[in-house]
Amino acid sequence: MLWMFSRMIPLLITIGFQLFIMRDVEKMIGWLHIGIIYIVSGIAGSLSSAIFLPYHPEVSRCVKFR
Repeated sequence: MLWMFSRMIPLLITIGFQLFIMRDVEKMIGWLHIGIIYIVSGIAGSLSSAIFLPYHPEVSRCVKFR
């Protein structure tokens, strides 16, 4: 799964950012461009995490499982 949150606070911060900031950016450059950037960045982040930390799966930026 590309976007998974371990706690409620990171989820609420992300939803707030999406509602208040990304809505204006989407109006400026269009929903297709935002969708492409969003999907590509999620895949790139997951792949880079898998390459550089292969035995340390992460759920979000604030929690690491060991």
